[in-house]
Amino acid sequence: MKNFKTYLAAAAMLTAAALTVDKASAQAAQGSDDASTIAIMAVAPTEADGLPAGAGQALKNKMDQIASATGLGSMSDYAQFCMVVAVDTESKDVLAGSPPKIAQTLNFNFRIIDRFDGKVFSSTSVRAKAVGDNETRSYVQAIRQLNARSSELASFVDAGRQKIIEYYNANCDRIIAKSRSLATQEQYGEALFLLTQIPDVCEECYMKSMAAAGEIFQAYMDKMCSVNLAKARSIWSATQTSEGGLAAGVFLAEIYPDAACYPEAEQLYKEITARIGKNLDFEMKKWDDLVSLESQRIEAVRAIGVTWGENQQPVNYSATIVE
Repeated sequence: MKNFKTYLAAAAMLTAAALTVDKASAQAAQGSDDASTIAIMAVAPTEADGLPAGAGQALKNKMDQIASATGLGSMSDYAQFCMVVAVDTESKDVLAGSPPKIAQTLNFNFRIIDRFDGKVFSSTSVRAKAVGDNETRSYVQAIRQLNARSSELASFVDAGRQKIIEYYNANCDRIIAKSRSLATQEQYGEALFLLTQIPDVCEECYMKSMAAAGEIFQAYMDKMCSVNLAKARSIWSATQTSEGGLAAGVFLAEIYPDAACYPEAEQLYKEITARIGKNLDFEMKKWDDLVSLESQRIEAVRAIGVTWGENQQPVNYSATIVE
């Protein structure tokens, strides 16, 4: 089906219309502006980043609380932008006693950054003092003092969100052009990742991005259909047995219903079932009739982008402040 671009563009227009109609009520309910829909991933440091043994989990839990309180994505949601924290020790003293205790003053330096180029969109520092029986317990006590619902952290997140919106509004055409260029090089995952990171609060840019994503996803489906069908045909041609049919089916099952060669794939599927029977461990991919077709397609687009993103390593985390 070659009109997938139309489906995504229509879905984007409906989303933008809904945003316009519901904007006032949404702001009243949330007590904030449209920026509340920006996806920002919370990433906690670990012992490998220099935290005392045992303090990493406590800080991760606190980051989860901050993410929940400020409306960020969960720790498992992948996004281009993320909230990170670096901890530095301002002072550390050993207090005499039996047993002696460790008193520390720690600075928790929060930043919202672009995980790929390290640009900083917002930052704040929270100071905490704590005393514990050892360094780890002192650290954990300081972490517990961080108020996930503080106005300081809320302002920090809101400022980052607003800068991200401004970034997308200013760079929309460039991002879409880059995505199209990547697609011509068959780098579909990166292209779709960039497009699906554009938030729906950037209404005009979001609609443009969904239209471009529709074109690129169609190209991706057609390309992967050709690749998977060729592999399935090769396997079945060499081994026309139950084992060969199941092996070919692994590739046939990956072909999307909207792909150009889907009818050919269906024909091969029928040929395999006619030869070895219908007791196969796979089925051809189909859209779920009980779920919105547009939502399934958009989710498929997002899944491809997220898969690409999860396999990437950050370029660097150098502090380039976005004015």
